[in-house]
Amino acid sequence: MARSTGMQSCESGIHVWSRSAIMMWVGVFVWILALFVVGTSAEQRSDVGRLHVGDGRHQVSPFLLDVAAERFQTAAGSVKDWSMQDVLKPLNLSPRLVRLRRNGMFLPKYSNAPELCYVVRGRAWSGLITPAGKATNIRYVKTGDILGIPKGWVSWFWNTGSTSVEMICVAETSEIKMPEKYTSFFLAGAKGDDMGGFLHGFSPDVLKMVWNINQEDVEKLLQSQKGMGLVVARSEAAVGLNLEPEARDMEYHGDFAINLLTARPTIEERGGWMSLLDRHRMVVTEELGLGASLVNLEEGGMFNPQWMGSSQAMYVTRGRGRVEMAYPNGSQAMGEEVKQGNLIIIPALFPHTVITTAKTGMQWMSFFSSSIWETSTLAGSDAVFGDTNRDILSASFNVSKDIERSIFHTVRDRAVLFPNFKESLM
Repeated sequence: MARSTGMQSCESGIHVWSRSAIMMWVGVFVWILALFVVGTSAEQRSDVGRLHVGDGRHQVSPFLLDVAAERFQTAAGSVKDWSMQDVLKPLNLSPRLVRLRRNGMFLPKYSNAPELCYVVRGRAWSGLITPAGKATNIRYVKTGDILGIPKGWVSWFWNTGSTSVEMICVAETSEIKMPEKYTSFFLAGAKGDDMGGFLHGFSPDVLKMVWNINQEDVEKLLQSQKGMGLVVARSEAAVGLNLEPEARDMEYHGDFAINLLTARPTIEERGGWMSLLDRHRMVVTEELGLGASLVNLEEGGMFNPQWMGSSQAMYVTRGRGRVEMAYPNGSQAMGEEVKQGNLIIIPALFPHTVITTAKTGMQWMSFFSSSIWETSTLAGSDAVFGDTNRDILSASFNVSKDIERSIFHTVRDRAVLFPNFKESLM
């Protein structure tokens, strides 16, 4: 009996030990899992902090987007975009880079968001058609031209010249609700997953009835074009386009395009010039919900530190410079060298400045999500501190009135583009 009792005790002990061992290993597993979850959450919080608050450490800014992802490429050209970048998602701006090679055509399409397209370099024919089917604006666009394309309006581009064309286009996507995304509907082109012609979505019988044509003509219409989106068009078809656009009697002509390089600058100072596109200069921008500015900053120049109420997408078209931007908590959101081809995202109300670092200066195109250009600056005749009570400023910065006066009231003659930044540091 004693032996039996001992064996039972031993077996009971084994069962107890087994349960204890299991509980111990479960506890270890839970502890390791907790460490992993906490670490992952901390990393995510850190990422959010870097994007929205700033952690004070130097690193490549999330607001500098130096490489666009290739979305579509053919022998006719390419479309690249930055739409997968996290920093863009809450800003309602969708920038794309379009390149057209010789004889390349961006087939007629309409989109579910309005956009502005700026010609960075090259020349091409472009056309705009109202939803009612009226051709409103056929013109030969060139470097410096910017075009407004309303939502639902058909547009096309055709490079009939000998050199490539590059355009930066930015769509305003605030009216697009998830799960929808920025989308273009192509009126022509082969059937495909991306940039295919939507006519393939109808049965041949429908197209026969709509256009009163036979089956053979329907097949020619749908099957003759083998390309999608960007195609190499027959050069002989362009002969009929070689007309002076000014000679065409078109309603709205000129209301949708302007050349910011040749237009009279909105601001012209010793540090450079700026040509602004807003609702006062092109009325359709109010419908688009977009505005833009072309800024040319001379060697050694500085862009007055400023902020505006709308988000911006800033594309460097020439030269190099340094962009600095601040988080609300005073840490640096960006302090990076930028060059031609870089895209910089500036969230609404984030203070920022640009300083040129190249002998040729720097030029950039900014698109902003408003048809009104309204900024606040740190210095100049319209500075945010300009008319603030001196006692308030002195108390706010905890400095004497003499210091306050020397800082805030000695640069009243400056406006936006400061010259000789390096000399001012000596």
